Amino acid sequence: MRKNKKEEHKWLKKEERKERILRTAIELFSKKGVAYTTMKDIAEEEGVSEALVYKYFRNKTEIFETIIKTGIELSNKMWTQFGEKIDELSENPYETLYKVSLEFWNFALKFRKILLILYKEFHNPELRPIFEELAQSTIALEKLTEFFRICQEKGKIRQDVRAKTLAFLFISSSRPVLGATGYLEKGFKIENNEIEENIREILTILFEGIKK
Repeated sequence: MRKNKKEEHKWLKKEERKERILRTAIELFSKKGVAYTTMKDIAEEEGVSEALVYKYFRNKTEIFETIIKTGIELSNKMWTQFGEKIDELSENPYETLYKVSLEFWNFALKFRKILLILYKEFHNPELRPIFEELAQSTIALEKLTEFFRICQEKGKIRQDVRAKTLAFLFISSSRPVLGATGYLEKGFKIENNEIEENIREILTILFEGIKK
């Protein structure tokens, strides 16, 4: 199998090779952790020479950073699209936040191995600078704050709570849903309708507190 992979690499373009190496690294990092994965492990698993891996990445820390930055870029794109439709979306706050929560879930489901790596490596001192940079990505908070502010201006929700506080509250309420992806990686079965019901219940509780 790995021999076939080596053959395949001969015909791949540079970006395709890089993408394959990243996917293999994600698999290994999610199973073994960054500290216990070597560049040699990644090369062997992908069926290429260690030199080829080093051709694209200086070390495994750079691989980890590339994986995280890719996730941030995709997340930022999603929130940018949300921001472009805020005025329209603010007409029905409850349904909008329900759909956003479902998008959270689908995003987390698609990239659950990356989320699992983040959970595992959060206290890794060698990766602290990367996590500090990750913390600087505030587009979700900014767009949600703007969304709640417009909802308040339209009289859709209560106005005696800061829009930014509501944004923080919504993001925090989504964490249990995102955290459920970790159970999937451990072999637990979670049905989509169960997640949807959980989202509805969380949002119902949230809206009881902020409705006008």
